[in-house]
Amino acid sequence: MRRETLTQPHATIFLDDVALDIEELRRRWDPVMAAQIAAHITLVYPHEVPDVDELSRRVDAATRGAAPFELRLGAVVHDGDPARGVFIEVDDPDGAWRRLRSSIAGTAIDDSIPAHITLVHPRTSALGRTAYDDLQGKDLRRTVRVASIATTAFDGQGWTRVSRHELG
Repeated sequence: MRRETLTQPHATIFLDDVALDIEELRRRWDPVMAAQIAAHITLVYPHEVPDVDELSRRVDAATRGAAPFELRLGAVVHDGDPARGVFIEVDDPDGAWRRLRSSIAGTAIDDSIPAHITLVHPRTSALGRTAYDDLQGKDLRRTVRVASIATTAFDGQGWTRVSRHELG
């Protein structure tokens, strides 16, 4: 894939093997998005750093001095209406996610977006209300260790991992 065709760059924390049950829920309730990208927590969004190469440079610089850290997964929630998305809350107990996010996004940081995992995205699934009714109260709590950050971008069909940056 040519880099100039990649759009919508994100800094992304992939959950990999710690989220097999979450992947199963995503495949059930939002198979289109699940096929496009694995379970993840977004660190930086395209409106904060819109250029994929600039984002990769910033992530590289920020991760060099950052130690691995932990995040805690919590309850299944929605933001006012499950038809607009169903999420897993993510707690940033020592503020490491927030500090790394700020280091990468700089003054463009959008503080209105909390850490979360999307189970149902309204752009790719109309099953938000049904999924929330089924999943509310489900115990998905666990602690995840973050040791690397990926940059990802949309290639027209799915989200390509552009680069990977180890913490520390």
